[in-house]
Amino acid sequence: MRKNDRVIIDSAVYVDGERTELDPRVPEALDGFVMSAHQFEDLDGGEVGSPWSAPLGFVWVGLAQPDVEELESWCATLQIDHFNAKEILTPHMRPVLTVNDYTLQLVLRTVQYDDVAEVAELGEMTMLVRPHALMTIRHGEGSPLGHLRARLEQDTSTLRLGPSAVMVAVIERVID
Repeated sequence: MRKNDRVIIDSAVYVDGERTELDPRVPEALDGFVMSAHQFEDLDGGEVGSPWSAPLGFVWVGLAQPDVEELESWCATLQIDHFNAKEILTPHMRPVLTVNDYTLQLVLRTVQYDDVAEVAELGEMTMLVRPHALMTIRHGEGSPLGHLRARLEQDTSTLRLGPSAVMVAVIERVID
């Protein structure tokens, strides 16, 4: 963490929709689910695996204005590759959607409006989503996610669906 800046807003491991006491920075905490796909039985009795199906657990890391080293560290921890941290941190002019293997990158534009000063501050929210991990990267003050995370932790049905469901909730929050 940089001095005087709060880079990590929150990080948690969720198992069956419940927040756990596991530290996502400890590799052993992620051994059971980061790269394993949940298996379902198909109609013929065989197993079919989908990497985007509901996982046994996943990690959600929220960062605010990280530097390249911090972002690269978290990408390595969550096994997010094929992305350049410098490019991720470069401001975008419009929303972006990139899919690379099993990693989805979504960039949304945010706005924070000050009614008193009648000033709008633009920013962006970048999400890196894998089958068993979600990283939200906030640039600017718009669309803080603390209340959303707290609401999801109270009603765990969405968290049980995994990172893709959380991504949809974040999109709704940013749009609202």
